[in-house]
Amino acid sequence: MFLPPSFDIELPYSEDLWTCNSGEEWGRLFSTTPRPQSFTVAFHNLTSLSGSIQQNDSGLTHLVLMIALHSHAKSCRTLAASLPESLSQEMIETSVSSLNHWLLCFAESGILRPRQHACADCSLAASALILWKNTMIQLCADPASVMDVQNAVLALSMGHEAVPQLNPAYKPYSVAPAMSHAVSFIQGPIVRGVQFLQATSCASINIYNGLLGFHGIVLLVRWLSSLEAPDEQINDQALHPDEWALLQDIRVLVTESDLPSLESLPLSAACARIWAETLHSDRQIWGVRKILHAYLQKLI
Repeated sequence: MFLPPSFDIELPYSEDLWTCNSGEEWGRLFSTTPRPQSFTVAFHNLTSLSGSIQQNDSGLTHLVLMIALHSHAKSCRTLAASLPESLSQEMIETSVSSLNHWLLCFAESGILRPRQHACADCSLAASALILWKNTMIQLCADPASVMDVQNAVLALSMGHEAVPQLNPAYKPYSVAPAMSHAVSFIQGPIVRGVQFLQATSCASINIYNGLLGFHGIVLLVRWLSSLEAPDEQINDQALHPDEWALLQDIRVLVTESDLPSLESLPLSAACARIWAETLHSDRQIWGVRKILHAYLQKLI
């Protein structure tokens, strides 16, 4: 990610400083709050793995850094495609290490602490975590699959009725690391309850979260479809051990869903239906959800 030498802004303070009830309370809190690092220093520490992010309880800080890391990882992924395999793998692994470094700093912050009331930090933190998962998927998944999904989403967003079919393409290496992150996008609706999310539409607050989740779900469905034989059964004996373990987790998740008749569907169709039903609600506030729902229906 290119930044001009003069670009050096201070990262945001904790939200607590913005919600104080009085000037005196603000003054007491500010006097004990360390000054945040600059963006340049924090981002350099993340990408070089040579330092740490100063503890910061601001959800906006972690989201800003995650957006920068997402852009950086996409650039590295593009560059890696033109390098020899050894250098390409090293670049990908370095990007993954930077993302894991961010996650560790995020976990050590106080953002996830119990709160007495809803706050912006919680929403920003959720968006940052979803973007982290999406970035990990893009780094670890098959590049051709990622490009296919991006093209499909672009066609949908432009109103194209006929979206090119995703051609299943199974790679000889394990894609379990990428798909394990994609699985979390069906885990959420199952744990919360698909019918609950339909009734409340509380999964639709942030349109970008839904679009990022859609990328993950379609990649997961595409991968599962590539494993399924014409009889819609998966040959477990031909799988990488990590992929086999992941499939077992997916099967357990599907059985825990509150949607009826999922057991009769192949795994790819079951995962597509979970998200299609989650998006199908009269309370949806984003029109694009109807388009995504219609597309997922074609995969069932």
